[in-house]
Amino acid sequence: MDKGFTLVELAIVMTIIGLLIGGILKGQKMVENARVTATISQFKSYKAAVTIFRDKHNSMPGDFSTATSRLPNCVTATNNCRNGDNSGIIGLGGTSGGGWNSGGWWNSDESGLDTEATQFWKHLLLSDLISGVKDSSTQPEWGSSHPSSSAGGGVHLNFLNQLAGGIDTMNGHSFRIQGNVTGDPNLNGYHPVNGIFASQVDRKIDDGNPAKGDIQTEGPGPTRDCGLPSSGYETYDIEGKDCVLYYLFE
Repeated sequence: MDKGFTLVELAIVMTIIGLLIGGILKGQKMVENARVTATISQFKSYKAAVTIFRDKHNSMPGDFSTATSRLPNCVTATNNCRNGDNSGIIGLGGTSGGGWNSGGWWNSDESGLDTEATQFWKHLLLSDLISGVKDSSTQPEWGSSHPSSSAGGGVHLNFLNQLAGGIDTMNGHSFRIQGNVTGDPNLNGYHPVNGIFASQVDRKIDDGNPAKGDIQTEGPGPTRDCGLPSSGYETYDIEGKDCVLYYLFE
């Protein structure tokens, strides 16, 4: 006659299952914490690179008007390395264009290889200040023309002047994590970060407020996944992605 499991045996099995589930959840949390730490380190390393570049050349990378004569191997004909217009703002007006326009809204040519926002990365690369991008980029691509992000997707350089969506207090140059290297970031589907991740980054290096300080966020759709100034991160669907994460560095 076949025997069933005893209560002791069932208890042992349930305990093992519980330990396995607990281990999986803990492992997932450790992976997520590592992504947060890596994202913060990435932001800080780019900010440090910009500081070094500006101290040496008295200009911002991408906006540098004498890049072809002063940066090693910066040759327009061979690697599409170009001068900026020295306007003080990366991506606005002048010879290279791109980035956010004077109204603060999206300009679809931000990812173009000859724009200041993309040349920003090339100028830093040719100055040996960053890695993760290539000198020989032939098309906009994460890990080639623009750096990949440890959070998923990659990193864009952009300029905000207090009119871009819900970013009411951010004015200056920032890094933005984006899902696709090209396309309108105000549409859903372009961002790999959720509100939980954004809040962890914000609380580790800033004030925890999605609408103030150096770390700011907004949701690109009507759900505003990251939260709003009046409510913070927790009020909205922070599990969902499509969260726009900005790091103001200058």
